[in-house]
Amino acid sequence: MSRSIAVLLFALVVVGCGKESGEQTVSLHYAASTGDLQKIAAQLDAGVDINLKDKNGHTPLYWAVARGYERATAILLERGAGVDMAGNSGKSPLHASAEFGYSNIAALLLKSGALVDSRDVQGSTPLHLAALVGHVDVVKHLLDSGADANVEDGNGQPPIHLASAQENRDVVDLLIKRIGDIDVRSKDGTTMLHRAADHGHLEVVKMLIGKGADVNATYPLGQTPIHMAAEHNHVEVIKYLLDKGADIATKNRYGDSLLQWAALKGQVDMVEFLINKGADVDAVSKEGEPIICWAADESRVEIVELLISKGADVNVRRRYGQTLLHWAVKHKHLQVLEQLIARGIDINAKDDRGSPALFVAAEKGNMDIVRMMIEWGADVNVRNDYGETPLVVATRGGHKEIAALLTQRGAVAAHQMEAPKRESPLPPVK
Repeated sequence: MSRSIAVLLFALVVVGCGKESGEQTVSLHYAASTGDLQKIAAQLDAGVDINLKDKNGHTPLYWAVARGYERATAILLERGAGVDMAGNSGKSPLHASAEFGYSNIAALLLKSGALVDSRDVQGSTPLHLAALVGHVDVVKHLLDSGADANVEDGNGQPPIHLASAQENRDVVDLLIKRIGDIDVRSKDGTTMLHRAADHGHLEVVKMLIGKGADVNATYPLGQTPIHMAAEHNHVEVIKYLLDKGADIATKNRYGDSLLQWAALKGQVDMVEFLINKGADVDAVSKEGEPIICWAADESRVEIVELLISKGADVNVRRRYGQTLLHWAVKHKHLQVLEQLIARGIDINAKDDRGSPALFVAAEKGNMDIVRMMIEWGADVNVRNDYGETPLVVATRGGHKEIAALLTQRGAVAAHQMEAPKRESPLPPVK
């Protein structure tokens, strides 16, 4: 926020006291926030409380610091202002100097005895704020004054993790030298490399690995830095991690591989890249489900097409014994259908109810797909476990044109029209 805007909004911030004290608050706080040394002196000489707080709990010293007025800060300190008096947010003047990057003022406050590791209501110390924003000079002052470089904020994050997540390389480099442990972990078990990879900060990733960071470090969910990068499709970071020894086949605690995760997220470019790098196109989940089935279940059509083109096994089974052909027919994915047939999928393969994919097309009334499947060799007289044929299914659904087509192509099921109808124990094709 610029100083001019701050001045315009100032009265709204400080109002909240009684009339007399409110006027004093506005006058002294306003003078401090504008760096008006004469008015500051006049107010103090008139006996105004130097530590009077506005409605947000801020003192005049806080406002002088937050607005960057070094001389006003010095005068207030000389006149006895409380150096550690915090506002309602818990932020002290030192927090303000760290957050806004006023290194000279930070040094002045520290020299005046400010608590270097004071915390705000979020559990953040001045070092957390300086590291987050990237004020390296303030970070130096704080560290030289004994700031704890390993202290965690309310979210369990040490300053170096915040700097890493924001790509503040100079701060990260400085903190590494002070900490010594390149793989220091936050409360949730992540390392700096996890954070940098998660945010796609390639240069920080390079710096951390160059200093010896573990490229395959895992945290409680079993994810490595490369998992974090893949989740957000940071291709360049993934390429670098792989070049530096990241395990492309590593799985998290749920048994999900990098390729499975990318497929689930629908990241086509990432899936292709990983396959070209040697990822197993037929890898299965912890439950034994192939990647291509995952993609189908999530309606990731482009991923399914890509996996087929890259040689994935097309004869795998989905839930209830359904094939990929059942899925493609139901959702009318014609290009996938053509790919599956070209790859040699069994067009008459049955699901757990004994129904091949032609039943799905007949039931759904999709004439074009029925015609295509017949031309590809689908058996028009095949029966499911309930004695039904495609002709029975089409007739029951009122699809007269499909019934006529099936009859023309050799379906002979007049006697089966009387076949008993039984409820299937399994849900419909999905």
